[in-house]
Amino acid sequence: YAEALLLYANTAARVAKHRQTQAGWMKVSSAEMLDMARRNADEAGKILKQLDHPNAGNAYRVKGVIELSQKDFQQARKYFVMALQEFSKSEEGCKTVWRAVSFWSMHVALLEAGKKEESLLWLKQAIILHTEIE
Repeated sequence: YAEALLLYANTAARVAKHRQTQAGWMKVSSAEMLDMARRNADEAGKILKQLDHPNAGNAYRVKGVIELSQKDFQQARKYFVMALQEFSKSEEGCKTVWRAVSFWSMHVALLEAGKKEESLLWLKQAIILHTEIE
């Protein structure tokens, strides 16, 4: 259930980002979609933490994606760091693909904020981790 909430929240953030340039194709506003995405990410995070699930950090990653979709780069980066910290709490969490995706997301946030050099360090970590996981 928690994973489904995160999938919905992640998708809603991405749709809301693109919807802002495609006026009128949905009945739900971008703001409503983002509010629902935030609530779903919060609920999923609580469930995953209660279960001590290794993917609990993914809730923070999704919250970062939501903020990134709104070009709030500072808040997005904060959530990506929180995701990485949460993943690092367990050996299994350190090996999850979502941890690699969190490094990638940080790369994207920095790149979109105009910090290309800094973003490359995060990209390198994402690639290294993804290679190790596969």
